[in-house]
Amino acid sequence: MFIPVFRMFGKVLNMNLLPLLTAMMTVESGGDDTKINRKEQAYGCLQIRQPVIDDVNSEIFHFRQGNIVNVPTCMLPLHYVSLEQVLERHCAINVAEVYLTRWGDIYKRRTNKEPTYEVYVRIWVGGPDGWIRESTLKYWNKVKAELKKNGEEI
Repeated sequence: MFIPVFRMFGKVLNMNLLPLLTAMMTVESGGDDTKINRKEQAYGCLQIRQPVIDDVNSEIFHFRQGNIVNVPTCMLPLHYVSLEQVLERHCAINVAEVYLTRWGDIYKRRTNKEPTYEVYVRIWVGGPDGWIRESTLKYWNKVKAELKKNGEEI
């Protein structure tokens, strides 16, 4: 079983996202790693779309250029990610880690607050500013219910 270690340049982050990502996988795909929603062009257990891939590949590009970005050590050597690769659970989790870490850090700089599960989920479904969009609340409630079902404190 693949258990990701959430890192930012070798430092373990202060929140373990595995319970959250597990709940999101259940909501997104029923945990099906090979699910493809052709209508929405969403791939894998987290139903990842091209804009997320583009964002993650941008982080990888900046890391290669020597800029400080959030790329986990488990993605080294760095290779750009494709939608087809996120059909593998470990890749989907790594993509989500990079994306959520990046936008969670930006949220923290904007608000001076630590991102919560709710913030991460709403960013995931609504993009970088999803945490302020009312349209993301329905998805958050689904994930929150799944977290509670799994015995997670919210």
